[in-house]
Amino acid sequence: MAACLGWAFEASAQSASEPYRLTPEAERTLRRVILGLEPNRTRMFMLPETMAWDPNTRDPRVRWLRRQIYRLHFELSHGQIFRSAPAYGRFFIAVPDPASTPGALGNEEAVFREYLANRVGWSDARIDERVRFFKVSEPLPFPQDMAEPLGYDQRGRLVLGFGEDADAVYARAVQSLVEGNPDDFVLKRLPDVNTEGGDLALVRLPDGGIGLLVGYHRVRRYAERKRPGLSPNAPLSRAMVEEARAAYSRAFDDVETIVVGQEALFDPSLSNPEIFHLDMVVAVLRGAAGVVAFVPTYEGSPVNALSHVHLTEESVRRFQAEYDRAARQMAARGYRVVRLPFADHPARDPVGIGKFVDASTGRASVLLGRYPDHLEKSDERNAQTLLQLKFEDLDAAVASWRRDPTDARWEGVKAAVAAAWRQMDASLAAPNPVYEEQRRLYEASGIRVAPLPIFPMGEGGVHCLVLK
Repeated sequence: MAACLGWAFEASAQSASEPYRLTPEAERTLRRVILGLEPNRTRMFMLPETMAWDPNTRDPRVRWLRRQIYRLHFELSHGQIFRSAPAYGRFFIAVPDPASTPGALGNEEAVFREYLANRVGWSDARIDERVRFFKVSEPLPFPQDMAEPLGYDQRGRLVLGFGEDADAVYARAVQSLVEGNPDDFVLKRLPDVNTEGGDLALVRLPDGGIGLLVGYHRVRRYAERKRPGLSPNAPLSRAMVEEARAAYSRAFDDVETIVVGQEALFDPSLSNPEIFHLDMVVAVLRGAAGVVAFVPTYEGSPVNALSHVHLTEESVRRFQAEYDRAARQMAARGYRVVRLPFADHPARDPVGIGKFVDASTGRASVLLGRYPDHLEKSDERNAQTLLQLKFEDLDAAVASWRRDPTDARWEGVKAAVAAAWRQMDASLAAPNPVYEEQRRLYEASGIRVAPLPIFPMGEGGVHCLVLK
């Protein structure tokens, strides 16, 4: 395998200077997991911001409520990842710097430690053993997009490929991560490309070699950078698409590179802004049954789990057409394709997963998001609806207490917080037939499924939230 060239990153960050082993994402072990914390601003979840207390307040009730809301929000957006990830994994947590982040109170790490202790059940010693914190100048809600891991160097460090065209916010975050953890991470600069990780994937090819999948949105970005003034709606020439494909191939050690969904580059009317990353369209894994490309497919009448509104027929048609094109393209390249059913917005599709090989068993595995069932069943309220009603109750209890801050109404706030936590667990425990079918199809291809209980939020799916 080609060796990485040494380079200066802001003059001080660790850079790759020895050979590395290129490794598909699905074959890395989840020994290192990168997550991001939001600022500890006081806000509710599915409702507008309704609380704006002085950040310096000393009121113990407000401070208690802020901590509870922060902990609730983290689990709503990240699910129970600390229970679902392998026990050997270590977590690297990006903490927003209050000096540069509006809404950050500077207590994010401390409150998060409380969450790990009180909700996850970890001792202080276990937290210190498995969790590392690093500071970032801006929140990092989607760590997957900060870089594209390439594999491991000879010291076992994870090599982070960082594109020349990457956004500045990711440059600062990567630098902070690597400088603070030089025994775990090292950088390799990738010329001429953007490394927004949700739109890239190192994968096994059908013949067993290593290849790179690139989403068509990365190619569009490449073209717009190379051709200033190019209209966002202008079709690209085949020569330009090939130029971008070749640039990504060179950056990733000359591996075969496949632009998934490239028809949308030639005919922009096929593009779906709602499907903005490759990880929403296909996941490639190698299990006991060989190399498989998993692609979503709609079934029934899809409903947005957050709004409870049915997706329009036109939207379903557009989304399904993109999934079908990807399935045909992967099959034409020689992949066995398995279609995974779902009935929600594309942000919660069943291929935006955490792919890994379990280091203790050697088995191909996935963290598969298990959302509460959000589909109506006769006259019964579904699990997602019941959960949202509890958060509406919490919002109402807080508003009532703010209008009239009596002890009795404060007790109502505490009761509503406790009820929200209980309903989170109850909603996750309720049956979800769509999830079970997704799980069955993964397992039928020899992939072990580790359920990741998670909730519909605006933060994206499992793959967006985790870099590994």
